[in-house]
Amino acid sequence: MTSLVNTSLRIQWSQPSDNFKTITKYKVVIEDHLHAGNFVENTYYCDGSDATVMSLLRCDIPVITVLRQAPYSLTQGQLVVAKVQAYNQRGWSDFSDPNVAGQLVQTEPLAMAAPTRGLSSTTQQI
Repeated sequence: MTSLVNTSLRIQWSQPSDNFKTITKYKVVIEDHLHAGNFVENTYYCDGSDATVMSLLRCDIPVITVLRQAPYSLTQGQLVVAKVQAYNQRGWSDFSDPNVAGQLVQTEPLAMAAPTRGLSSTTQQI
């Protein structure tokens, strides 16, 4: 359900049974590391009522650092756990099972240190 696409974390799901009524929105939630079992919605990056998110059945979080900050507080190497819920005229469905495999939280690469001039370097050679 979670994977890394370029520099974004992708949360993707399959369309559930609509019980004969059109699904009008989804709720995508990600587990909070500090409070196990507590899942938090992020409508800024994963707005389940957005037409594109609904048609593609996925959303992308463009900055992995979002998951390392509150309210998720995920740490390096930790699995990103997500669940999805569907809504139609009949109400909210049950949440999907949380994923048990997928993308692990990564850290951003450090910036390169400024080059320094050594005994063998010149203005033409590093």
